This record gives sequence, structure tokens and C-alpha cells, in this order.
Amino acid sequence: MYGNSSRLCCFGGSELCINDNCNVNENSNSNIGDTYKPPEGMVYNSEEAKKYLAGSHKFRVEEIEVYKIVKK
Repeated sequence: MYGNSSRLCCFGGSELCINDNCNVNENSNSNIGDTYKPPEGMVYNSEEAKKYLAGSHKFRVEEIEVYKIVKK
């Protein structure tokens, strides 16, 4: 997981990226298979892989839940 000035967070190389102002634009994107293994038979960068995590390659975020893990 990482972030920068234009992205709130990304998971993997480019599997799921939530961009700045994600609630007002469709600049966030998904594409499984760069870092994480896609389901059997799915090919990275295919239309199926781009839609797998979020329902479409580019999307607008309607709701985000944030969790904090505390190690005891």
C-alpha cells in the first residue's frame, strides 16, 4: 500500500488506486494482476481484470471505510 500527493492510496502496483477527490471524479481505477494473482484464467490488463475489483476500470468512490490495526 502506498500514497502520494495525487492518490489517497494504492494497493499493489496498480491493482486498486483511490485518487484525490475520488468522490467527485472517476479518476480512481482498478486492474488486478500487476502484483496480486488474478483468478484462474483472468489475464492482467484485460477488460475482465480491469472490472474485477470495482465493477469498472475507472470509478467514483461513494463511500470509504478506514480501519486502524493496533498491535498489542
